[in-house]
Formats: sequence, structure tokens, C-alpha cells
Amino acid sequence: MRKPLSIKLLTAIAIVLTIAGCSADTPAPSASSATAGQSLTTRPTAGAPAVPTRVVSTRTTIFADGVVKTAVPPIALAADVSAKVLNIHVEPGQAAEMGDVLATLDDATLRDALADAELQLALVEAQIVQAQAPARPEDISSARAALAAAQANYTLIQQGPTESEIEQAHLSWIAAREAYLAAQVDRDVACGTPAGTGIPACQAKEASYGNAYESERAAYANYQRLLQPVAREQLAQASANVASARARLQALEAGPSAEQQQVFEAQLSQARSAVQRARDNLREAVVRSPCICIVQEVNVAVGSVPKGVAFTLVQLDALIFETTNLSERDLAKIEIGNRATVRLKAFDRTFSGTVAAILPQSTGAQGGVALFTVRIALDPTEVRILPGMTGRAEIET
Repeated sequence: MRKPLSIKLLTAIAIVLTIAGCSADTPAPSASSATAGQSLTTRPTAGAPAVPTRVVSTRTTIFADGVVKTAVPPIALAADVSAKVLNIHVEPGQAAEMGDVLATLDDATLRDALADAELQLALVEAQIVQAQAPARPEDISSARAALAAAQANYTLIQQGPTESEIEQAHLSWIAAREAYLAAQVDRDVACGTPAGTGIPACQAKEASYGNAYESERAAYANYQRLLQPVAREQLAQASANVASARARLQALEAGPSAEQQQVFEAQLSQARSAVQRARDNLREAVVRSPCICIVQEVNVAVGSVPKGVAFTLVQLDALIFETTNLSERDLAKIEIGNRATVRLKAFDRTFSGTVAAILPQSTGAQGGVALFTVRIALDPTEVRILPGMTGRAEIET
């Protein structure tokens, strides 16, 4: 048989329950109620698991208006040769693949220039082969004979004329003078007749007299030359002739020197460069597209000679959206690589892209706030987007 609880025990239980209820209704102290300089410490209840802290990130979207541009500036293509245009194969707005022919020029003059350059190259090559070939025995013999003749002439000039040579020259002059005087007498007799100088006999004697006079003057000049001492210039020229003949013989016997080989190589390189330039010029007679582009402008006509820019090409394979009114307040939130959504006025759809550049220079101000430019590289799309289209970008930060 169970005994009833005592009055003291019941009273103690009631007091404990009252204290527990008062503790549950009392709120936890806040940070603002803490004394300055003191920190609040929350003690976890024994046996209760700790609750992890969850950080909530705030993502924002920045809006900015802008315009579509090409990632690469338009290509200004010029004809590198001066020739008349024969044909134009494209028109503005037409697509062109890399290597497509845009125009052909008259290449007749360019072909002639190439032929001349190739002929000159062949001539230089033949001359070098001939110069590098071993000298023929007959060429060496001829060079030796020329050297001997030059040395003999130098010796004669250096020694001067002999007494015998001088005497012989004097006798030759005397004989020429006597012949001249005799011819003069014969002329006077033949031309002194009443018939006068018009008769053939007089004319013949007059011719003989002239020849005799010229012979006498030549003999006298030779005699006077032998009487003069050897001139320094004459001796120097004879010595130079000897040196030239000796160098010629040595070159034939030794073959081309290292310096001559360098000259040959320079000549050959120059001739080959001329051929390559002529080939390049001929190739430029066909104007080709350097990219996958759209023809923006055609600035030449058939029959004209292109001067300056002939074609303007635009590459549409890489487009960017460039903002025009992005506020400096939003600039610090944007980073390279942020994704963006672009809405163009020309289409009822959106396009994606990535922030590719943030230009450091302000483009102006609006309402006292500086404006900056952000470039968004548009992702590839099958839609034909054209430079100049406008719209709005939504940049995720």
C-alpha cells in the first residue's frame, strides 16, 4: 500500500516549477544592453548541438545603355601596286571569305618587270660561276704576256730614248721636210699655169702637198718628244699598267679571294631580292580578302588606278557591346569576367556576353557624375548582329 506524499514534499516541487517558468519567460540580453568595452558571451546549453552561421550573398544587376561595335577596327585595304583595275568582284554589303578575290589589276607591266629581274638574276649567276671557275691555261699565258709587255714598256720609258733613236728621229724629220718642200714646188708648178687651180693635175699636187705637210709635222713632233726628258705622269702611268697586269695574273692563278666571294654573295642576294619583289608585286595585282569579312566600301572603279584605300572590310565574327552611360557609382562593382545579358532594340530576344574590358578614361559626365566605358564581348550567335545597333546591358555583379 502506497503512502501519500507529505505536505513538505509537495511544497518543494511547486517552488521548483515556479522558478523554471520564470527563467523561460525572461528574454536574452541584447548587444546594446552590454556595457561599453565588454563582450557578451553566450554559453550553449550542455548537450545541445551548435547551429552553423549562414552567410547570405547579395547579387546585384547593373544596367547601362550602349552600342554594338566590332572587336577589330575596320580593315582599310589598299592596292600595293600602281596598275589599272580590270575587274571588281564584290560590292558593298557582300560577304567575303579569307582569300576571296576582290579585284584584279592589269599585270602586263608587272610580268615584264618579273621577266627582267629573273634575266638579271640568271646573268649574275652566270658571271659568278665564270668568275669562280679555275682559270684556263691560255688565259694565264695571256696574262703573263701582258705583264711582260707592261714591264718592258715601263723600262723603256724609265731609261728614255737612246742616242740612236734620237738620231733616227732627226733623220726622219729631215727627210719628211725635204719631201714637203718638193711637194710644195710641184704644186706651185702644176697650179701656176694659165688654166689655174681647177685642172686635175693641180688638184692632185695640192693633195700630195697636204700629205707631205702632215708627215713633216708628225716627224718633227716625234723628234722633239725624244729630246724631252721623261715626264713623271708618263712614268706613273706605265707603273700603274704593270701593277694592273700583275694583279690580273695573280687573280687568275689564285682564284677568287674572300673579299670577292663576299661581293659575289652581295650581288646574288640583291638580284634574288629584286626577283622576290617583282613576284610580290605581281601577286598584289590580285587583291584578296585578308579575313572573313563584310565589304563595307568599294572605293575603286574599273579602269582607274587605285590610290589610297580601295576596300573597307568589317569583321563580324567578333562583336562587342560598348556602354555609353555607365555611372562611376557602378564602376567599382564590375569586374572583368562578369556575365552580362544584352537586349538589342532590333530583336525580341537577349544575347549573352562577358565583360572583357573596363576603359580607364572617363568619356564625360552626366548630372555631375562621370561616365565610363565597359566593353562586353558578345557570345557567338547565329543571329546577324550589325555594328551600330543599340540596346541595354544587364551586368551581373
